[in-house]
Amino acid sequence: MLLGIDHVVMATADPDTAADELETRLGLAASGGGRHEAMGTFNRLVWLGDAYLELVGVFDRGLAEESWFGRPVVASLDRGGGLVTWAITVDDLDEALRWAPPDDGLSEALAGERRRSDGRLVRWRLARPDGPSSTEPFLIEHDVSAAEWTSTERAAAPMIATHSADGRGSRASRSRPLPRRPLPVGSGHASRQPPRPPDAA
Repeated sequence: MLLGIDHVVMATADPDTAADELETRLGLAASGGGRHEAMGTFNRLVWLGDAYLELVGVFDRGLAEESWFGRPVVASLDRGGGLVTWAITVDDLDEALRWAPPDDGLSEALAGERRRSDGRLVRWRLARPDGPSSTEPFLIEHDVSAAEWTSTERAAAPMIATHSADGRGSRASRSRPLPRRPLPVGSGHASRQPPRPPDAA
């Protein structure tokens, strides 16, 4: 089932500097992020409830240019950075792919992981188009037993710095997880899913 926008990927030459600027200008504090070791990229995450903005940079251009995720990041950076792609979260990737139309252009389910600065692994499975872009998102199912997505970690949502309107002070508030609700059926892949047979589980 499609649940909502999971995250938006933004390429930047220096995710740490971009994170600092977001906090200074907008009061949005970023978490530590981590590295995609096999793809040559690293990130900082700005949490907005259970969705997030991914600020992604490149630590190994050679690796990045050989990976499905790194290539569009490098291409974006060569243009000055900005929006790369975005992800839609699903609660069952296999079912989403099973009911997707045969010409949807998505890959089979692929496993991925990111190592955080504390050494713990964040894991997920995804299905991607041939060329992820700002108009072609990918599907993602998070491993809720791994780092970042356990019920304990999601309940302990990150603190977000918020600034007063007059700029004379700031305070920290806790970002509350947003309820995950199914996306309404409309245009796009979801509207073309065949109806579930009456005897299906």
